Amino acid sequence: MKTTQKKTNKLFSPTRLDKRISYFKKFCLPSILNQTNKNFTWIIAIDKYMPEKHKLKMSQIVNNELKNRKYIGRMRGSRRNKGRIKPPTVIIHEWDSKDKEINFGRLRWIREKYITLSEGVDTGDISDNKYKYIITTRIDDDDCLHRDFVNMIQNYVQLTSSNPKSPSRIK
Repeated sequence: MKTTQKKTNKLFSPTRLDKRISYFKKFCLPSILNQTNKNFTWIIAIDKYMPEKHKLKMSQIVNNELKNRKYIGRMRGSRRNKGRIKPPTVIIHEWDSKDKEINFGRLRWIREKYITLSEGVDTGDISDNKYKYIITTRIDDDDCLHRDFVNMIQNYVQLTSSNPKSPSRIK
């Protein structure tokens, strides 16, 4: 058996995938959905060669979790009013791990798939072309983020992008 075939068999073994999906459901997904700032789009990248059964399971877990959560809290700009808060937009993106053109370090695939080519397709807030910045973070299925992570990152970008002397603006 070829080495790449052995890697694929190990990567997509049902036992391994079930374990990784359980980590995702227990750790990663709640840490993302519990962000204090819900103004973001989360693109979950899954390998297009993942077995259909596990792709469906991932999709069901995300959709059920989004449906079952009550997004109630302070509406933006209001100190007293409590009401429904829009949940974050979640997109499950199938990518080809064998495609050498796709590089997660570059944003071309995000711009092409979810911004430039999104006319007529409801892909959430990312598609309306009003955003000056795309902020990305790579996390694995067993990783968690602090509940204020999105808020802190967005505040940092806003602060540094408005300050011409900020070290992050020096080229």
